[in-house]
Amino acid sequence: MSAERAPMRAGTAQHEPSTDATAAHTRGLRVLLTVGFLALAAGVVVARSSPAAAYELSIYAQTPLGFWLLAGVAAATAAVAATAGRGFLRRLAAFLLGLTALSVASLPLIRGYYFYGGGDSLSHLGWARMLADGRLDPTTFLYPGVHSLSVFVARLTGLSLRTSITVVVLPVFTGLFLLFVALLVRALADDPGRGVLFGALSAALFLPINNISVHTKVHPTSQAILFSAVCFYVLFRYLTSDQSDGFSPTPVGALLALTTLGVLVVHPQQALNFVVVLWVVAAVQFVGRRLGLDHAVAAQRRVYGQALFGLAAFGFWVLNNERVAGALFGTLNSVVAGGEAAETVTQRAGSLAVIGTSIEALFLKLFAVSVVYCALAAVLMLAASTDRLDGAPSRTAMVGYLTAGFVPVLGVFLLTFFASVGDMYFRYLGFIMVIATALGAVTLSKAAGRVRARFSRRTAGALVLALFLVLVPLAAATVHPSPYMYQGSGHVTERTMDGYATTFELRDPEVEFAGVRGGPRRMVDAYYGTTTETAQSFPGYEASVPYAVFGHNVTEYYDGRRYMPVTAADHVREVRLYDGLRFSAAEFASMETTPGIHRVQSNPGYSLYLVASDGGDTSRASVGNETASATIARTEVIAVAGRGVQR
Repeated sequence: MSAERAPMRAGTAQHEPSTDATAAHTRGLRVLLTVGFLALAAGVVVARSSPAAAYELSIYAQTPLGFWLLAGVAAATAAVAATAGRGFLRRLAAFLLGLTALSVASLPLIRGYYFYGGGDSLSHLGWARMLADGRLDPTTFLYPGVHSLSVFVARLTGLSLRTSITVVVLPVFTGLFLLFVALLVRALADDPGRGVLFGALSAALFLPINNISVHTKVHPTSQAILFSAVCFYVLFRYLTSDQSDGFSPTPVGALLALTTLGVLVVHPQQALNFVVVLWVVAAVQFVGRRLGLDHAVAAQRRVYGQALFGLAAFGFWVLNNERVAGALFGTLNSVVAGGEAAETVTQRAGSLAVIGTSIEALFLKLFAVSVVYCALAAVLMLAASTDRLDGAPSRTAMVGYLTAGFVPVLGVFLLTFFASVGDMYFRYLGFIMVIATALGAVTLSKAAGRVRARFSRRTAGALVLALFLVLVPLAAATVHPSPYMYQGSGHVTERTMDGYATTFELRDPEVEFAGVRGGPRRMVDAYYGTTTETAQSFPGYEASVPYAVFGHNVTEYYDGRRYMPVTAADHVREVRLYDGLRFSAAEFASMETTPGIHRVQSNPGYSLYLVASDGGDTSRASVGNETASATIARTEVIAVAGRGVQR
């Protein structure tokens, strides 16, 4: 009897340490995740406690180092816990990773930027103000989604419209992208747990954002690209739900239709991309059924009705819009006439060479990680195209659909690249990168599974961590525009906007404007509203001071008087970022000493100069060479058309 009990006791002794080790491992991961969440919360507090007081050229450099260190701790603990944990702990780690990425994307909001995004974003703020004031009918506006939602958030929360639009763009749309890419990869991967890990890691790279035509700032086509991740996930759920004839209404079908309408009102261009994917899926299903293929594509729920609905909705919304028709015919004419892509690249390469870099170096900074994911996605696409992709039929079918849908979008990308339509092709590249992000993550998930099966779980986890320790910093550096990519931050300060507002209130309507690298167009849009009438009637709406004239012979160049606004952002960008390539520090300084140029309004972030033509009448404007004490915050001295105004 004692001989029989000995093995039992030995077996128990061998089992108990394993159970204890597992419990200890779980407790360790919980502690690690707790540290990660606390580190991220502390990092956000550190960033929030250091609000932007003046224009910031780089949000990366001006955000306290403590935030970056604590966010790094949060990301590292999340990655370790995700690779070492299972089940709920892995999902919690993926959530922490996504939350960390969201905090980096939302830094302009956390840091208290008065408004984030110059250029187009200011025009979109003007449209939002028109909607809020009832001066613009959303049903006649081509893409009212972001603007209308921002007005709703502003009225619901009491936030200013410029803040609510930033809330909608940063936490909402970037958060949706992070969540639904992770869910999509989880649905496509062989191992859902491993899929959500790689989905979260890949989404945190924000590969669709290229800061050329796809941005984190207010830019509806960018928000539509990020929202397309939601569309792809809902499409997958529709395909794998109960079968139907493709026309019978179902709850999932209604959700897919609403999602299609959602991306349509955010931006029709990206909605058309998704509708094209729907039609490709429908075509693949139709061919599969006609040929009698024994494949999931012939058995899954048909999308014929959804494809028809999407095309009809798109046609109803945009075909009567002159802007869409003009853009379409302009693109076709450009293709026939020959594009300017090579010429544009050559011009930009020359400018980059002057400031000490090259277009090749810039390409690597912006697209190195994207190239890696495109290669990973190509491997999966090749396997799907040659019917060598293993996994559940529903998953392999969806990969096949995305592969087939990728082809026409790639064709449009190439079409716009060779057409002279600016940098429009980068918008299509952004949409392509949503697909590449998901498929690349699936490839990594499959590769990690094979490494784990051949070697060990620890080896697979170590390789995953090593890969993302390289990729995450490279990608994080390009989420926001910065000197790293030879761009300003997009920060618009309160003093700049107040300065322009005062100028617009008190200006002489007969005096034209001329600005640094362009007129006051965007600020006019933000202040008056974005309308064709305003653009046509505002004097000097897009006029700029020629490079060779600024700081040299301005008073001789103009026949009449000119208003010349100069912001702190103009000075910092031209002198520090571009190293005086077009406008030097000496030329800016000459504005204060050149006879005939008068500073008539100023605050620490904005100055307005009145340029009198050579020999012109200067008695109508008082000279504005105020001392620094007269330019303190919120104090402006105005002398416009002989009127001195103190506010």
